[in-house]
Amino acid sequence: MKFTNIISIDAAAGSAFAASQDYARHLELNFLFYEAQRSGPLPSTNRIPWRGDSGLDHGSDVGVDLTGGYYDAGDNVKFNFPQAFSMTAISWMGIEFAKGVEMANQTEYLKDTVKWGCDYLLKCHEKGTDVFYMQVGDGDIDHQYWKAYENIDYPTPTFFVDSKNPGTEVTGETAAAFAAASILFKDSDPEYSATLLDQAKEWYEFADKYQFDYSQSVPAAGSYYKSYNGYNDELAWAAIWLYRALGDEAYLEKAKSLVANYKLSEVGIDWDSKYQGVIVILAQLGVKEYVEKVEAWVKDICTNGKFSPGGLYINKDSEWGSNRRATAMAASLIYYTHNLPEGNELREMAKKFAKSQADYIQGANPLGIDYVVGADETSPRSVHHRTASGAACIECDPVQNVHIIYGALAGGPDVEDNYLDDRADYKKNEVALDYNVCYAAVLAYLVEEGLNVEDPIPAWEYDYRITKGADPVQPSEPTKPSEPTKPSEPTEACWSEKLGYPCCPSDRCHVLVTDESGSWGVYQNEWCGIDTNVCKSDCWSTPLGYQCCPSGCKAEVYETDDNGKWGYENGKWCGVPKDC
Repeated sequence: MKFTNIISIDAAAGSAFAASQDYARHLELNFLFYEAQRSGPLPSTNRIPWRGDSGLDHGSDVGVDLTGGYYDAGDNVKFNFPQAFSMTAISWMGIEFAKGVEMANQTEYLKDTVKWGCDYLLKCHEKGTDVFYMQVGDGDIDHQYWKAYENIDYPTPTFFVDSKNPGTEVTGETAAAFAAASILFKDSDPEYSATLLDQAKEWYEFADKYQFDYSQSVPAAGSYYKSYNGYNDELAWAAIWLYRALGDEAYLEKAKSLVANYKLSEVGIDWDSKYQGVIVILAQLGVKEYVEKVEAWVKDICTNGKFSPGGLYINKDSEWGSNRRATAMAASLIYYTHNLPEGNELREMAKKFAKSQADYIQGANPLGIDYVVGADETSPRSVHHRTASGAACIECDPVQNVHIIYGALAGGPDVEDNYLDDRADYKKNEVALDYNVCYAAVLAYLVEEGLNVEDPIPAWEYDYRITKGADPVQPSEPTKPSEPTKPSEPTEACWSEKLGYPCCPSDRCHVLVTDESGSWGVYQNEWCGIDTNVCKSDCWSTPLGYQCCPSGCKAEVYETDDNGKWGYENGKWCGVPKDC
């Protein structure tokens, strides 16, 4: 297959396991998720083969080019408020945990992610005016449809704020995003950094001068991302980042005045509340009263915090997107404690807390599920995402999404660790830009702390690491595990049961290894025998190590070579039947 070169491969085939501590690999997947969320004309470096150009008419209703940026979640709207927060948070991670990001070989992907978002936000200011375009698409219209990004054929109106209808939250958050990103790019791209910093100052001044609740100015935004905490936190957030970028004491004093009366609680930083982030940065800067506040907070959360029976941190907001709530708290703590001396009690407490939350998400939970899509055999396959689903409606077949949206952090279980992989249950299966940002920071931190344990997982099971123009690398001598656990109730009688292994179900017939006994696949993290009586297929691509496309003749053809036509489904290359 000449068009595919597997960059990395491990000969220990089928060694996927539930409780992964490969934080670097999960961080790598994280940035693939952001690529999958891109709007506009996609670059030649796009790594998501099932994504194409979309939203090419965004802004046409107001005569402005508003292409680019990111779709918010599983829907098809670009909400600038949470998008700007996500860019601020990713920049913060890139600044604070730069070493961990570099150790995971993700520095350029991180910067690419931030630049894609900031380039779009820069477009949202119409030069010579005080207009800031802060949303493309109407959630109420959008939620009447279930269509892929590339197939949007319904109205996507543009919304804006200005001096007559201000929006302090969204303009303040945009100022923070630009200021944080200016620090991120200061050394690698000074010119771009300067542009961002100029815009950060301009939009901070605007947000501070024209103070008003953005969700009242633009009800279409408030219906989905209503500001419950008011806008003082965004003003303080922008001010503290401008202080970090410029060193101007006026910004520092402004930030301090706006958070003076805020009491830290059971909730970490998120798209709506930045008070925690401002106070943590003030503590990082050594402001005594905030050092005391944050250190008391760290100790209280780590010793008195509430957890699910399986160990996931929970708070009053955990009913919806519990995984993001847990990692938001973890990130809030480690941003301060990671600078404390080695062996410091608070440093070790926060490290243990952060690691426990990442490990829970990556499989160390009662259900053994890795909640990061595409990371493991146990990962959710039906997250709430129109484009990845490949379905005509939310409850239409296929039940499992056609495309794997690698790296997306699924919402997560309830407070009792219960979870169902059900696309319609958006509280547990939503994916969104802001869900990943604190989790990614925890991953970079754990890598930096030297806690990464590389997973021996075969690259053809996670074939996002592909380039075009070379033959695939195949393992010469794959290793079969010596002591797999045999299930108490065999799935179906076949030759492998005599060897102590179950038979692969009919929908898990992808051949990973062939030895003197027969062909082997993996099901529920165990080896299983592929029985031709169960897995009846004359697919031409199977002998080459690739499945036949599940959708058969309906599969979209991506490439053609001497072997035949190739599709890409369920996150894997597959052969399109020759009789189509």
